[in-house]
Amino acid sequence: MGSARATGAKEEESLVRVKWRDIIQYSDWTTADKVECPVMESVGWLVSQDEDTVKIATTLDRHDSLGENDGATTYYGILAFPSGCVLSCVPLHTVTN
Repeated sequence: MGSARATGAKEEESLVRVKWRDIIQYSDWTTADKVECPVMESVGWLVSQDEDTVKIATTLDRHDSLGENDGATTYYGILAFPSGCVLSCVPLHTVTN
């Protein structure tokens, strides 16, 4: 799936589509043969990626408008996926400052 990226990288931000398998639970009389984990997709800016977790952000603040990160690009709306649930992480395009 690629190498880890540092949070707040200034040179480029990668927009990605993450395809992932979700956990599901039934609390009724549904039998095991009818239970399947759904496959979902999420889109966002790749914040970091390592052997344990893939993190994407739904919001990118290039100018740190809230003053949270000493003026550096700041990511919000973080989705963290356990790497074992991630089926793919595909770049959609690269945005440059």
